[in-house]
Amino acid sequence: ILIVTAVCLVVPTLYLYRKRASRLNRSSVVPKQTIIIERTTAVNTSEADPSTDKNENIDINSYGGFIPYIRKLHADQGLCVSSKLPYPNTISVIDPMIIKATLTAGDRPIYLFKFLEPFLGEDNLQIFEAGRAARFRKLIGTSLGHK
Repeated sequence: ILIVTAVCLVVPTLYLYRKRASRLNRSSVVPKQTIIIERTTAVNTSEADPSTDKNENIDINSYGGFIPYIRKLHADQGLCVSSKLPYPNTISVIDPMIIKATLTAGDRPIYLFKFLEPFLGEDNLQIFEAGRAARFRKLIGTSLGHK
C-alpha cells in the first residue's frame, strides 16, 4: 500500500513539473527592469557604518521628507522598490496583492524581539512565536474589535 501511495504521488508531480517547465519556456512575459538609485555624492569609505553618512539624507530632505521620497521612488520604479533606502535590507511595497499575501507568510525572525524579554518578561505577545501569538490574538481579537 505504501508503494502504491508513493507512485500515485510521484507520477502526477513529475507530469505537472514537466508541463510547467515547458510552459515557462514558451512564456512571453518579460520581467520588469530593476532600477537602482545610486548615490551621486562622494562616499567616505573609511567609515565603518555607511548609514551614518551625513550626505545620505540629501535626496530625502530635498523631497520634503521620507514619505514624499518613497512616493517619488514608487512613481519612478513601480509597486515594489528595492533601491537604496535609508534602512539596510529594506524594500517598500505598495502592491495590495503582495501585502495581502505576506500577512500570513509565517513566523517573523526568531530573535526579532528577544532583546525585550528582560524588560517585558517571557510571557509577552511581542516575544511569542507565530503560532502562540496567533492563538492569543484570536482569543483577544474580538475584544479589540478585530475580526
